[in-house]
Amino acid sequence: MKTTLISVAAAAVAALVLFAILDSQNPAVSPGGTNATTTSPGAGERLVSVYFLKTGASEKDCRAVFALPRQVDDTPALGREALTALTAGPTDAEKSQGYYTSVNPDAKIISLIIEDGIATVNFNSALEKNSGGSCRAASIRAQITATLQQFPNVQAVVISVEGKTDEALQP
Repeated sequence: MKTTLISVAAAAVAALVLFAILDSQNPAVSPGGTNATTTSPGAGERLVSVYFLKTGASEKDCRAVFALPRQVDDTPALGREALTALTAGPTDAEKSQGYYTSVNPDAKIISLIIEDGIATVNFNSALEKNSGGSCRAASIRAQITATLQQFPNVQAVVISVEGKTDEALQP
């Protein structure tokens, strides 16, 4: 029994060492599967993910979104910072890699309240500009939802436009 425990422990240590060696030889991979080549956040900053669509994959599944890193101010309003980064859209380099957004760049956050695991975000009417069609509405919802659900205190997301939840992002 004692020999078996020692063998199991030795195998576990060997696996951890091998993982650390392999991990140090490979570039970081973001949750969306892309190589992340960003610098560490500076003082007062934090690294978050924003979720964009990608040519090819998102046409097949309107809700397919991919995480890309962003450095934002490290504030108590981190969800708002992440959404603001989302509305800014992908960088030119990301666009050249096929990333795009369905979120209108003129969309502004009126309010974001996170309570009891539910993030309720209210946007101005620009969010719905050119958002016709069920696939486009679904992709906007997916981008916003994934961006907010990266935070452990958010389990569900409610999106409203100008205070109206029922009519928001309808095809």
